[in-house]
Amino acid sequence: PPAFAPSYVTVLWSSTNQRTRHPPVTMMRKAATSAAQLALSSRPALPSLHIAGRGMATSQGVYSQADALIPGSVKASTVKEVYHYSSYALAAGVPVALLFGAPMTSVADMVLNVAIPLHTHIGMRSVIVDYIWEPQQQRMALMALAGVTVLTAAALARLNFADVGLSAGVKSLWVAPPKAKAAEEADA
Repeated sequence: PPAFAPSYVTVLWSSTNQRTRHPPVTMMRKAATSAAQLALSSRPALPSLHIAGRGMATSQGVYSQADALIPGSVKASTVKEVYHYSSYALAAGVPVALLFGAPMTSVADMVLNVAIPLHTHIGMRSVIVDYIWEPQQQRMALMALAGVTVLTAAALARLNFADVGLSAGVKSLWVAPPKAKAAEEADA
């Protein structure tokens, strides 16, 4: 990157593939860097933006920023893959849970019990890392997110093990309660 580039432009520059041989891509990269420098030149410097910019920016050897549930020794590409696999589990698990019978519903409920909190945690973690730049506030937000994730997983586990189950609970939203059903039959 140019010597005069501030740290937030350096993050943008270093996250692109510098080994490309295609001149249009190089020109686009230079134009984007120039546009970022021009747009941000009148703003005050943000010292913690470089800290917030690391993590899931690229998947080439960058390690994930640590929080209470995801250790810092995990590569960002692994976290990204887990996020995508949880998306696949949600895409398959929700229709299975709502359309099929008892044995499949129990399996789908257990898959959703893991996939929903995991997917939500990784997604919201990315939002927190991207938009909360102050390190202490970021740590507090990540700790709060970890607490909400654990509570969500515990509530879903309780619903699945000690109550009707996640899919039966969602299906019950479209079924009239027994008292209302009996009153409708008496009126007919």
